[in-house]
Amino acid sequence: AAVAVAPRLRPFEARIVVDDRPLYAGPVWQVVLPNTRRWGGVLSMAPNASADDGLLDVVALRDRGRLHLLVDLVELLVRRRPHPADVAAGRGLVIRIETDGPVALELDGTPLTAQADGPFLFEVEPAALQILAPRIG
Repeated sequence: AAVAVAPRLRPFEARIVVDDRPLYAGPVWQVVLPNTRRWGGVLSMAPNASADDGLLDVVALRDRGRLHLLVDLVELLVRRRPHPADVAAGRGLVIRIETDGPVALELDGTPLTAQADGPFLFEVEPAALQILAPRIG
């Protein structure tokens, strides 16, 4: 599906700040905030992400040209993770993303809005979710 959509994709300018520290400013194809190691069930976008560490992870796929995007997509399919040189990645309690215009937003693959203007602010509230589960073992 990603290869089929690639010709219509357009990069956008993003400025990403993690815990008041600049992480990246420049053109990106996509910005993902995975809360676990696996994204989409198979891709390892943030190998150190953990749902119970009290931190948010952010991964931005840098725009290095349309040809390189196709190479990136093939690499994602084969290696199941992006090449470190192709991403800007960070983790923290507060992630702020500013864009140069409206962008599409999704939550776990479900579109939230057609397009939305930033800035976008994402915060984690450590230990806010409690889960009851049977003891294993």
